[in-house]
Amino acid sequence: MLLQHGALAIDLPGNWLDHSTLLFLRPPDGIAAPTARIEQVPEAISLSFMRGVTAEVALLRQAEQLRALDPTMVVLRETAFPCALGAARAYEQRVTLNGRAVQQLVVACVVGEVTVLISAAASVERFPRYESELATIIKNIRPL
Repeated sequence: MLLQHGALAIDLPGNWLDHSTLLFLRPPDGIAAPTARIEQVPEAISLSFMRGVTAEVALLRQAEQLRALDPTMVVLRETAFPCALGAARAYEQRVTLNGRAVQQLVVACVVGEVTVLISAAASVERFPRYESELATIIKNIRPL
């Protein structure tokens, strides 16, 4: 599936902040189109876009925001992350949100004047199973 998010323009005052976010969820095993509340944490990828920050600052801010929600949040590793958008930095981290332990691969990359922050998440139990798939999706996000 090729997803293009682009043919939309919004004129906003210059002092407004862009906090755009796209969110994609992997359906739970055996469910094609969930209509009821999902009890397990679905695998998810979200993209946020911001201006005026480096990749390193975007990662630090995101980690600080999560640490405010969960003081036990931990960054497991920080690394370079090659992707189609360009050179990127990544954190792998664990956090507990709403009583559920989640592991994330968070990647930040500056593309022109925009910093793209991509978070791929799964439950701690399921992350090892889907880590490669989530990383591949992130690596293949590219400009058209």
